[in-house]
Amino acid sequence: MSRFEEQSPEIFAFLNDMCAECHPPSARAMARNLLGEHRWSAERLRAFLASDGAFLSPAEIEDKLKKYQEKEVRTPIGSALGPAYGRPDNSNNSVRMPAGTELGTVIDLTRLGHVYAEAYREFGLPEFESFPDHDRSPSSINQFLKVRLESPGSRSTFMRALFMARRKYLGSKAHRVIFPTWTADWADLQRFLAPAAPERWLEAVGVARETGVWIAVIRYSADRGKLRLFRPTQLEAGWYPHHFPSPPVAHGGGGFTVFLDSATPATELVAEYIHSEVDFTCEDWESGGSLVGFTGRPVGGDLAGARANHLQLLVNKFGESVSEWMPCCL
Repeated sequence: MSRFEEQSPEIFAFLNDMCAECHPPSARAMARNLLGEHRWSAERLRAFLASDGAFLSPAEIEDKLKKYQEKEVRTPIGSALGPAYGRPDNSNNSVRMPAGTELGTVIDLTRLGHVYAEAYREFGLPEFESFPDHDRSPSSINQFLKVRLESPGSRSTFMRALFMARRKYLGSKAHRVIFPTWTADWADLQRFLAPAAPERWLEAVGVARETGVWIAVIRYSADRGKLRLFRPTQLEAGWYPHHFPSPPVAHGGGGFTVFLDSATPATELVAEYIHSEVDFTCEDWESGGSLVGFTGRPVGGDLAGARANHLQLLVNKFGESVSEWMPCCL
């Protein structure tokens, strides 16, 4: 039974209506996800339903998810409660990993313009003196990174400076909010990390991008510091139809990324988790194979194909009960 059927029959009925083919694929995917999301505690569900706005349209649901993230997931540093996924009422999604487990994540370097802008002005790192702070568009940032990352000779030096800038930014007053880090089991992820195919790195971790971006692969230990891992839910993903809830039959572990290339689909699942931000180092990047690259095409365009393949992989792994829980990918 859907959590919404228990708490709000009206919302349950609306979400079922939103699965109709008259709605765009993204809205239908989100409706399926919300109907199938069974890992929210009663407290988290009440907090979500209590946020401003109604459930009268897909746009209003998107707005409610955004407001929940702003208030409960991306909490201010020093918040008494901390992010919702780390609170006691989300303990059912806490994941304990065997000692020595390694994780991997893919960082979008193009989206770190806010860090680069501070790197020279506030932290005095010379590698960022010419950063175009007046134009932080993706194309401008990509050009800035291209000059510094295309040449193997300068790449390592710049990446070391980049991680230094990120470390200083995380410790500065400009960094006010804790963003969750989405990460994957390294043993699962490394199969998709061919150096010449950066698009596949993003596809493997389920990150969609409409334009080209510079990305880097990070490898690190789950034993680092006081790292706490959690199985992600739609509340952490927000309005993101490329997310797919984990089925009820999947006990104890993480979620699973939706592999985004339906033309050459994955045949195995990649386990995924979330945790609070950590201070990644250049050594973490080198441990992952010093992988950095530019995606030359959009990633994640065929939402229906990617979700259909993912649903089949879940059935293959956990059995036909998955189809009863999620009868259709859209």
